[in-house]
Amino acid sequence: YMGELKYVYEDHPEFAAFPTYPFLCMFKGTSSDIVPFPSPAMQDSNVVPALDGVKAMLDGERYLEILKPLPSEGASLNLTTRLIGVHRKGKGALVETHSTLLDTNGVCYARMVSGVYLVGARGFEDVGTSHSRVHPPPPRACDSVLEIATNINQTHLYRLSGDYNALHIDPQVAQLSGFPRPILHGLCTLGHACHLILKRFTPRHAQGGPSTLQLSGLSRRDAGREDVGGRSPGDLHR
Repeated sequence: YMGELKYVYEDHPEFAAFPTYPFLCMFKGTSSDIVPFPSPAMQDSNVVPALDGVKAMLDGERYLEILKPLPSEGASLNLTTRLIGVHRKGKGALVETHSTLLDTNGVCYARMVSGVYLVGARGFEDVGTSHSRVHPPPPRACDSVLEIATNINQTHLYRLSGDYNALHIDPQVAQLSGFPRPILHGLCTLGHACHLILKRFTPRHAQGGPSTLQLSGLSRRDAGREDVGGRSPGDLHR
């Protein structure tokens, strides 16, 4: 779509970061190259406690509040992260953190809450607060149904954004984590959801015109794995 060139073409007159881009700062930091997993940026901001019995760490929930669009010309930004809660969930723990993305003048561009699921975690007590919420759809038919096809190499491409967790590419690592095959990144699924919203509710988006919809926030709560090479359906409600 012509309206999507601005997210991938640096000379586009409306060149801009995709709305979910702030999450990627947690992985890449200031690097523009391949990084290890966990990356230096992840290690510097890591506040997840070391709990007994952990077999795997999965991306569980994300919340993004967009306060200002990221400057297209670049900026000096600082990401700060703090622990806000550790909670029992199923056969493990949901650990929630709160991050803010600020410039050198203290202007906040985004607030993010991340929930990681520690499979097998034990020997801990619930502490802190939780932003985890179930958002059931309205009791009516949805306004739109859209789908995005995922290629068989979707995880190979998305990991270039900075999330190099081998769970998403190495079959052996995926099986050790309890999955029959590598699974799609949760943040990739969130990007698909954002894409569906832009396509449906932003006038002239597909034709390349200026966007009139400004997203103020997004949230994602995993209910199961998403395999690659299929279709990602989206039921959209106004």
